[in-house]
Amino acid sequence: MKVKFVFLFIASLAVTSYVRSQAFQSRFIVGLGHFTQQNLADAVIRCVGTIISPQHILAPASCVIVQPPTEIAVNFVSTTILPGGENSSASTLVPASRVFVHPFYEKNGNSNNAAIVMSNIVRDNPNWGFAPRLLGSLSTLGICNLFGWGGELLDPPRDAVSVYNAEFCDPNSPQTFCSIFDSTSHSTCTARLGSPLTCANDLVVAGFVTNEEGCSWNSNRAMLTYHSVGDLYHWIEGVFGPELPERDPVNFIVNVLEFLETSITDALPRCFGTIISSNRVLTTAICATVQSPLKLAVLTRRVSGSSSSSQSYRTSRIYIHPRYVPENPLSNNVAIIEIDGSFEEIFVPRLLGSIQPQSSCQLFGWGATDFRFTRGDNVTLYGSENCNPNFPQAFCSSHSSIFHYTCAAMTGSPITCGNESVIAGFLINNASCSESIGHATLNYHSVSQFADWILNPSAAVANKISVIFIVFVVLIKIVIN
Repeated sequence: MKVKFVFLFIASLAVTSYVRSQAFQSRFIVGLGHFTQQNLADAVIRCVGTIISPQHILAPASCVIVQPPTEIAVNFVSTTILPGGENSSASTLVPASRVFVHPFYEKNGNSNNAAIVMSNIVRDNPNWGFAPRLLGSLSTLGICNLFGWGGELLDPPRDAVSVYNAEFCDPNSPQTFCSIFDSTSHSTCTARLGSPLTCANDLVVAGFVTNEEGCSWNSNRAMLTYHSVGDLYHWIEGVFGPELPERDPVNFIVNVLEFLETSITDALPRCFGTIISSNRVLTTAICATVQSPLKLAVLTRRVSGSSSSSQSYRTSRIYIHPRYVPENPLSNNVAIIEIDGSFEEIFVPRLLGSIQPQSSCQLFGWGATDFRFTRGDNVTLYGSENCNPNFPQAFCSSHSSIFHYTCAAMTGSPITCGNESVIAGFLINNASCSESIGHATLNYHSVSQFADWILNPSAAVANKISVIFIVFVVLIKIVIN
């Protein structure tokens, strides 16, 4: 799964400590905007978003994609009822973290027009009373409620609307739902882009407005268009991933970097690797295949409690499996990177193990390219007979869709099965699942398949040289005779 990061918006979240007219459960609407100068006070709100978790806000992609990118911030407006009955409000700006834009959004407001904005503020301030919405789907069988349609964040109004499907709205846009009005001046046509809809249950967000500026006029009717959250569910689930328990730091995973210039500070992450000796890293051949070993570096990150530090190492030598061919990444896709010097003693090399079919294992470090954390996800691994019999070296795991969160794993991410001191295998895909027969899959190699070569990769090189030397000697003898 691919993701885009947009660094040009602010989110205005209205927080009410106590408002007589507003039910506690209705605090779920935010305002999204952006600014082009350093002064956040000049920010312009562009659309409405819906809080769907303590860290995630669902919004239209068309709202948060804008050029040029400048700043990200979250604006909290806190309102309190004073003893005398007066309102008191305060505004607080904090940085927002990131935006995930639907990978199939192509600036068409009626197709995959969705984004998820991330901020930790709701999670860190539960006393402010936000109630994230559950995920649902638009219904054409009854009346739905359109919330915040005038752009209000505190005590937002709602309008009852009838929702129609794409066949009635726009047959050329199968993701489009709509409501029809007699005029573009209808009060509901003032709904902001992104205003949420609920159907039967106000705790479940069913859809959101995709019009940029109120109703459009088409075929003598005013139309307000929506996306159904149900059509985006797999992608949203992929961005979320599960809530993971806290775990001890893992200090055996490294990031393999490639840099184009002479400065290692400009290096970009290519993949993950696993420390298997004091100076060697196990990874994939597809990652380690570069013009020169001087173009690769290995980055370690030492984690201790809440603090961490990193160190980079130059590469002295790269060993690519002699039978690897780039056209076939599901076979012999294994490499060893040798560094200058040695790793610190805190980085304990992993022992070599194996993947057993039908086994439950952990996929580590699957998407953390910056090493702020190392993630471990449970996966069930199957043998080639259940994956692709044409590639007997390839194990696989199956996922619900290409948007599943684990599909963002980087190539080289290690697999352990029951014992974290033993590396059983490693991922040979790169940040996306392959899809066939309705299944999304990730592929892996078992370390045991290459154990002899991994333990002595230079032997294969020496054997090649020996064969070349023998052939050369034979040719010389033939010429002499």
